[in-house]
Amino acid sequence: MRSKMKFLKDYLLKSVKILLKIPFFVLSRLPFRVVHKKMPRDIAYIFMNKLLKAFSPGSVVRIKTGANRGLLWKIPSDLNSKNSATDRDIWDLNQMHLGTYERDVQRLLKSIIRPGHLCYDIGANVGFFTLLMARYAGINGGVEAFEPVAENVEAIKEEVQINRFTNVSVHQKVVSSDSGMVNFVMHDNDRPISQILESGPIYKELQRSISVMAQLLHSADDKRDIYLKEQLALASEGRIAEVVENTEKIRFKNPLYLKHKKKVDDIIDFFRRNHIRYSFHTVRMESVSLDDLVGNALKPPDFVKLDVEGAEGDVIKGMRGTLKKYHPILYVELHTEKAAAEVKNTLCEVGGYRICNTDFVNIDQIERSPGVVCIPEGK
Repeated sequence: MRSKMKFLKDYLLKSVKILLKIPFFVLSRLPFRVVHKKMPRDIAYIFMNKLLKAFSPGSVVRIKTGANRGLLWKIPSDLNSKNSATDRDIWDLNQMHLGTYERDVQRLLKSIIRPGHLCYDIGANVGFFTLLMARYAGINGGVEAFEPVAENVEAIKEEVQINRFTNVSVHQKVVSSDSGMVNFVMHDNDRPISQILESGPIYKELQRSISVMAQLLHSADDKRDIYLKEQLALASEGRIAEVVENTEKIRFKNPLYLKHKKKVDDIIDFFRRNHIRYSFHTVRMESVSLDDLVGNALKPPDFVKLDVEGAEGDVIKGMRGTLKKYHPILYVELHTEKAAAEVKNTLCEVGGYRICNTDFVNIDQIERSPGVVCIPEGK
């Protein structure tokens, strides 16, 4: 009798878990922007978080679909507060364990990587694409994964270990144009943003907005320069609340404010609405260029995936020698217009590469985009 009751209890628990998964599985097929548009940010966050908890954070599941189908995936266990992850992070993590995360990139990498390839995963995040590369490169190939954030590095190692891959090495390093030290951005709750301060999009956004505000509020060059220098210094340290406070102090005393009231108020409101994004501190981290590693500490790559939040131009500059000598195939995600221009200029300088979209159609202009494929002539 007891055994029958236990069987019935286990059966009911499994049924409930399956039922909990169904609505999220359906929603995961929708683009993030569609779901986010239909419900307010806080409600979207709570909804995603509750659904993820239904899968028991910290547990190991099999990836359901996509190029990683059948591989094991450990769901992160540190998603219990709004400080540790945003709703977008939670959505991405759910898409990872379902196998629906960036499906177009999955298909692209699967079509490029061949058994025996040595792949570099630069900006590996939590290792979803690291696993994909390890699977399709096979035991005669491998992956060198680069990720500066300690928590992400540990997550990658766990994913690699539970899948028993022996062809993956993980390096906790910032990859850039030169070997040395760089300022790396961290949120004030110590949640990493994964970008270099000087080249990342967050500081570029602040620079643009504060420069516009300086033009609107100060007609004299000397006052404009002083305001710009002081506020950018605060912004570079993530002290956006002080930038807003300082601007509010001077705006009502400024005769130009009434003339540009709407534009100034819009920028201040923008800073307030995005205060979490712009509240950060920086830490000094070791950086390395690929040219300093390849041929010395590491074997040359056959394929490089590059996703470094606006620092793509810096990484490409730091691997010019590798591109000229070894001609790896590249997949580059472009986060800023500046990075897109730097990538194109460096590839033109190196020569011997054609730039394609993800359908392998040659393109002349590369702009900020989901990604481009850079293929050596003859491959």
